[in-house]
Amino acid sequence: MTTRNSLFLLGSGTLLLLGLAAFAAPPNLTAPPPPGGKIDTTTNDARLASPQTFANGEGAARTLSTDGFFDLRNPFFLKLGTNGRACATCHQLSDGMSVSPEHLRQRFDSTKGTDPVFRLNDGANAPNADVATLDARHRAYNMLLSKGLFRVHMPIPDAAEFVLDAVDDPYHYASAADVSLFRRPLPTTNLRFLASVMWDGREGTDPAQIHAALMSQARDAVTTHAEGAAPSESQLQQIVAFETKLFTTQAMDSAAGALDANGAHSGPEFLTGQEFYPGVNDPFADAMTAAARTSFSLYGLWAIAAPGLSVTQSAARAAIRRGEALFNTRTFTIANVPGLNDALNQPRILGTCATCHNAPNVGSHSRALFVNTGVSDGAR
Repeated sequence: MTTRNSLFLLGSGTLLLLGLAAFAAPPNLTAPPPPGGKIDTTTNDARLASPQTFANGEGAARTLSTDGFFDLRNPFFLKLGTNGRACATCHQLSDGMSVSPEHLRQRFDSTKGTDPVFRLNDGANAPNADVATLDARHRAYNMLLSKGLFRVHMPIPDAAEFVLDAVDDPYHYASAADVSLFRRPLPTTNLRFLASVMWDGREGTDPAQIHAALMSQARDAVTTHAEGAAPSESQLQQIVAFETKLFTTQAMDSAAGALDANGAHSGPEFLTGQEFYPGVNDPFADAMTAAARTSFSLYGLWAIAAPGLSVTQSAARAAIRRGEALFNTRTFTIANVPGLNDALNQPRILGTCATCHNAPNVGSHSRALFVNTGVSDGAR
């Protein structure tokens, strides 16, 4: 078994794993339903038990609803638009309330590229792509099939702090009036820990208005991604009520076993009781230095040897515990990060991972903070 330092974060819809290892098949995991399978929402008992556990590449993740069940008659699961899509088309339980390229490829193969997730308006690399044949559909939905990326299209804002000098689009469509931005759908889970809504905060950055921002996001999703009329106020309230009761974390590591065993505080059940408010643990909110802030306190008890563990399990748990400590304590210099150094008027900040990922045991920033980490500047 390869030695590794690992870190599992409960994340705001995010799981971060640091390190590499050889993994065996996890035992006793609930298999996901067939990707793209249809749900009968007409019955009087259209409910799915909560929580649900789904195998993934590192072990298994678990999603629960604080209702104690998933109500499949909620508008989240209904086709509210004109192209056959529902919110659940792109936010699937089996993928932690987002989508994975692996399952998208399965859905493509089983439907020959006609599943509702494959639509020209945003699923294709360009809305004018050829989809007349199976090979053409493979090419048209390449970004979706290979990376799970949908095309978000919008014009350059009038107040943008940049200009467009040239267009180099291999799909021959993008322009200043319709810029193509390819993004994975944000998971509709762990929303209680949001400080802003959407990748760029365009739906809202006021923590006091998160509920209204989520309703706006749901409305826009139906009118754009599902190409429908705006849902009713009641439908939007039901969608947001469903989403905000969901919690998801990694639940099992193939090498370490259950991540809530022997005193560890992982799992969505733990996350439902995690304290959070906008600005909690923010290293710039008081006199504490950015390097002194701790974000994660999940696996400390794994320092105590548990009886009955295999050598492999013990090593894997030790790696996860080391990863948590590194996240909290390894210092480095943060410089030239727009939105952070300039906003704080600090050219150089001695910080840790917890400087920007400070929400306790979650992994996001606890207030609306948008920084340029370099991925938008041509990094691949």
